Amino acid sequence: MPADTPRLEPQARHETPEVTLLVSELKYLFECPYEFKLRFLYGFNPPLHEALGYGKGLHDALSEVPKRALAGDVVGNDAA
Repeated sequence: MPADTPRLEPQARHETPEVTLLVSELKYLFECPYEFKLRFLYGFNPPLHEALGYGKGLHDALSEVPKRALAGDVVGNDAA
């Protein structure tokens, strides 16, 4: 082919997708790509640790009592 032959403008076969990732998602991607795939592409999440289950819920509920008391909302015996 002669050097002065007109050439077609290059075109991508597929458009480049616009991907948005959070910093926490990138952390999982860099630590373990397979875990990233399971969590964010397939929707699997590990079960909650026992300490974050019942105990945390109880702790959060009991921490509300002094917060409400300091705000002037004293919880009485008739509260359910």
